[in-house]
Amino acid sequence: MVAPCITGRRQSVWGSQGKRLPQTVSSSFGCGKIFRTGEIMIPGNTIDLKKMNYLKAYELQKQIHQLRWAGAVEDTLLFVEHSPVYTIGQAGGWDAIKVSREYLKAQGVEIHQVDRGGSVTFHGPGQIVGYPIFHLDLVERDLHQYIRFLEEAIILTLAGYGIQAGRLAPHPGVWVGQNKIAAVGVGCKKWVTYHGFALNVQTDLRYFELIDPCGIKEFGVTSMSKELNGAVSIPEVQELLQRQLEAVFGLSLHQRALPELFEKQRRYAGP
Repeated sequence: MVAPCITGRRQSVWGSQGKRLPQTVSSSFGCGKIFRTGEIMIPGNTIDLKKMNYLKAYELQKQIHQLRWAGAVEDTLLFVEHSPVYTIGQAGGWDAIKVSREYLKAQGVEIHQVDRGGSVTFHGPGQIVGYPIFHLDLVERDLHQYIRFLEEAIILTLAGYGIQAGRLAPHPGVWVGQNKIAAVGVGCKKWVTYHGFALNVQTDLRYFELIDPCGIKEFGVTSMSKELNGAVSIPEVQELLQRQLEAVFGLSLHQRALPELFEKQRRYAGP
């Protein structure tokens, strides 16, 4: 049974494009507690990488991870949309892929073994992938709680569109009934996080038919467009999702271009 987390009402707010966006104004999770203690909103960065190859984005994550650990940049959230790719986490999952590598290559689908938690999952067009590179040494050093808060931000975002979602223990991620709508798989080194989450907005769900997503055979997969029976604006969902992540983690994320981030690092390093 999915554990519902939303008790808040809905209201509309103005987005950056002058459009009304749904917003959830309260949640039952943690009795309103935010992950970062205190009332000060900590400044950070958000960078929209648009469409980017998985390995290129992964290398970028590692660069920013090192900068965050060194204190050269603030907490940084990367948004990206990948071309079709299957990734396999530290729990393994090659046996959960139902077709050959040759078949996937012929279909233009990449496959990579990576150092996040979890098993096999899919990333591709129509999906919002988020890579929070956050320094948990400033908070509670509780990686399980960190994952719960990522899930909570996604749950609140979906509630804003009238989709009631929750958790399905013991499986991580966000679920609508017995169908997963968002995968969560993180990495953490030196208390700085990387990897993150993938929310199916209007993803081609046929890609999931070629695997047992996250190694789970008995449950299904869904998307926002399937649940709402219509097209959904990815930029609007991403904007609301960023606001919910800010609220849950106590951050104030400022939009930056990638060169700006590395310019800050050069200023930090000095001549």
